[in-house]
Amino acid sequence: YKQHPMALKQKIKEHYDFCSPYYSEIWGRHIHHGYWIQGDESKEEASENMIRRLIAIADIQPNSTILDVGCGVGGSSIFLAKNLHCRVTGITISSTQVEMANNNKALETTEVQENLRFEEMDAEQLAFPAETFDVVWICEVLSHLK
Repeated sequence: YKQHPMALKQKIKEHYDFCSPYYSEIWGRHIHHGYWIQGDESKEEASENMIRRLIAIADIQPNSTILDVGCGVGGSSIFLAKNLHCRVTGITISSTQVEMANNNKALETTEVQENLRFEEMDAEQLAFPAETFDVVWICEVLSHLK
């Protein structure tokens, strides 16, 4: 059966609001898949390997302005701000994830914190002027979008 798009979106939001604390306990800051190069990396190392691989494929340059669509609890955004000195805006449909991302952000240096912003926003209804970002980062979110 086919669900109305708004009802489905609400269910996705509810899922992430409820499950994100548990996902974070299991996976840490990165609630996305990892990339095992040697095969013996920890899940945290594999997650960061995945980020590094995507940075290389996309040729993301230091100091870029990035929109992280489906930012989760902020792991990739924080990595990009910390390691490439990018200015990152992370958006998620989940208010719980925004709160968790801001808590993770608070653990970083002032310099990193100043380059991070997290907002509750529907990726299909962006509220940013055209050409605001150099890069749109989207990892494991496409299946939730039209």
